Amino acid sequence: MPSTAIDSQIHGCMFSTDEMREILSDKAWVQKWLDTEAALAAAQAELGVIPKEKTDIINQYAKAELIDIPSIGEYYKSSITIVPLLKAFKAILPENAGEFVHWGATSQDIVDTGIVLLERDAYEVILRDMKLCQEYCLDLAKKYRNTIMSGRTHVVHALPITFGYKAAIWADELG
Repeated sequence: MPSTAIDSQIHGCMFSTDEMREILSDKAWVQKWLDTEAALAAAQAELGVIPKEKTDIINQYAKAELIDIPSIGEYYKSSITIVPLLKAFKAILPENAGEFVHWGATSQDIVDTGIVLLERDAYEVILRDMKLCQEYCLDLAKKYRNTIMSGRTHVVHALPITFGYKAAIWADELG
């Protein structure tokens, strides 16, 4: 059952896109947290803090599709921050590799880094779409450069301008 307009099957298309919902999905959150844990383990193995063979296992299993994502929600009922993810991740790691996950990091380090990685992916989509909107506005500016319209200031007509000029302002703002 949807709890926000974004999740709504009726209204969701007005507030987000399928692409953005996928970027910010539970699976994507889990993957970014696993990516962070895997990168941490790799750096620690490089420094000799944890065994390289355990890092290889951690990296091999750091895939959201291997994790029981609903169990993370269940663990959250009695836990905090990244602990639910760690329980679900450690449950699938063989050869006691789970003992070497999350060494030296705070839960907030993992949560925050995962969020930044999600934001980076979302930003790429937003930037792409903003550039596309800017191109459309520039096309409108060229097409309607001589089309007269009322200039406006607080609902009162101002001196006439062209629609092309107005579209050029939009393009500038999008830039």
